Parts: sequence; C-alpha cells; structure tokens
Amino acid sequence: MAMSFESADLITLFVTASIPLSLILLTETLKATGQLSTLAARKFLHCVTGLVFMATWPLYSSNQSARYVAALLPALMTLRFMLAGLGITYEPRLVAGTAVMALQMC
Repeated sequence: MAMSFESADLITLFVTASIPLSLILLTETLKATGQLSTLAARKFLHCVTGLVFMATWPLYSSNQSARYVAALLPALMTLRFMLAGLGITYEPRLVAGTAVMALQMC
C-alpha cells in the first residue's frame, strides 16, 4: 500500500518550520543590536522550538503518514547539528551559537 501525504500535513510542517526560523532571525537581530546575549538567545530558542513542535503536533491529521511528516523537521534539525558537529559541514555561526564552550568564552 502506497503512503499518501495530506496537503494539510505539509502545510502544518511548513508552519511548524516557519515559526522557529522566524524566531532565529529575531534573536539574531536582537543579538546584533546588543539587546540579547548569546546565552539568553540560546536558552530562549531551546525552550521555544520544543514548545512550538509540541503545540503544532495536534494540527497534523490522523493519517498514518502524518507521523512521518511531523518527525521530518526534528530529524532534519538533528541531522544539521550532527553534520556540523562532526565537521562535515562548515557552519561556524551554528557551532558558536550552540556550543557551551563557545558561550563561556563570550
């Protein structure tokens, strides 16, 4: 049996991804203007992205494929962090914003 994705689930995925990306842009702006420290931005993003994911979970359909669509965003985020941590991709801003040692040096 082929798995079909509902368009509502893909829209929910887009909304779920858009909110944290918008918050990242906001925190980057606040850090650049000196209104938010790197440590505060890091803690804020950690707390809010998890809450966004949990708050949008009920918006996905009950279709069996929805669980895979919903899991796509955290899986891609995990993959991005893993590739940067292993040095496979070069993302110095990502590493500096998430590494505890880099934050202690700031």
